[in-house]
Amino acid sequence: MNEIKKRPSWDKRYTEYCFKPPKERMRILLTDFKWFDEIWKALFDELADSIYEQKEYNRKSGGDIGVRVQSSGSKYSPTESKAICHMEIEDGILNCDLLSGLLVGVDNPNEISKKVYALHFMKEEVNVILQELALLSASDRKLFMNCVYYGKTIDEIAKDQYVEKSSISTRLWRIKKCLRRALIIDLSKEVERFEEGSFKWDM
Repeated sequence: MNEIKKRPSWDKRYTEYCFKPPKERMRILLTDFKWFDEIWKALFDELADSIYEQKEYNRKSGGDIGVRVQSSGSKYSPTESKAICHMEIEDGILNCDLLSGLLVGVDNPNEISKKVYALHFMKEEVNVILQELALLSASDRKLFMNCVYYGKTIDEIAKDQYVEKSSISTRLWRIKKCLRRALIIDLSKEVERFEEGSFKWDM
C-alpha cells in the first residue's frame, strides 16, 4: 500500500508540471494517486504561506511596520489583516488569477506563477482521469484501481485472476494509454490562454 512518508513539498516535478509531456504528467499524477488530495493541499498551503511571507518581508523592508489591510477606510488588527491577506492569496491561487495583485511584492513572480498553474492543471487533469475511468469497463477500472490506488503488484493481480503477468501488463498499458490521450496535450498553450499575452515566463 502507498503511504506518505513525509509532507510533500515543491520540487521540479511539480514546478515544471505544465511543461512536461502527457506521459510524464501521467506518471506524476499516478504516483501516490490515492493521496492526491492531500498532496495537492500540502503544496497549496506551502505556496500560500510562501507568498504571504515574501509579501510581508518585502513590505516591511520597504519601511512599513506592522500588518495592515485597508478596506473602506477601516483599519484591521494584525491578526485580522493576516487572515484577510491569506484569504486573498488563496483566492488568487484557486482562481488562477495572476493579475489581481497575487504577484505583487514577491521575489520571483515567474516561479510563483508556474506553481499556481501547476496546481490548477494538476487538479484539472486528475478530474479528466477520473472522468475517463468512469467510462472504462468494470474489469479495467478494477484493474487500474488495484494497481494504482491500492498498490497491488502485477504479480499479485495475475495470481488473483489466474492469468499471465504479460496479460495484466498489456491491459494496464492500454488503460494508461487511453487515460493519457484524454489529458490536455499542450499545457503551455493552455497557460497562454490564461495569460492573454500579459505575462511571459522565462524558459
